[in-house]
Amino acid sequence: MIDKLIAILNELHPDIPIYSDDITEEERLENQSFFIYRNSNRYRRGNTGRGLYRELDLFYVTVEQKEINIGALVETISDKTPLFFSTSEEDFGKLVDLDKTAFMVTMTFSYPVKACFS
Repeated sequence: MIDKLIAILNELHPDIPIYSDDITEEERLENQSFFIYRNSNRYRRGNTGRGLYRELDLFYVTVEQKEINIGALVETISDKTPLFFSTSEEDFGKLVDLDKTAFMVTMTFSYPVKACFS
């Protein structure tokens, strides 16, 4: 599933690098915009209460204020992967350990890890 997510991001935004949550300071310095994905340890029940879903966060960070169509990105990811979009949040602040101000969009998705319990 992560491979599909990376392929979609590369297809839609080939000029924006993609990192897992272990991005280095050097990588953050080299790039004015980038994506970071992270499989979280947050889980939730499905609508019926029997399924179990794990959350995945996708961050878009831009120092150069490069705009991308978040709605189209979320729709494409939801259409082409088993990821279900749940929320997005925007934030503006300094990058950790760097003297750079950045705009960030956090997109949260979830995916089934167990369909039902016996």
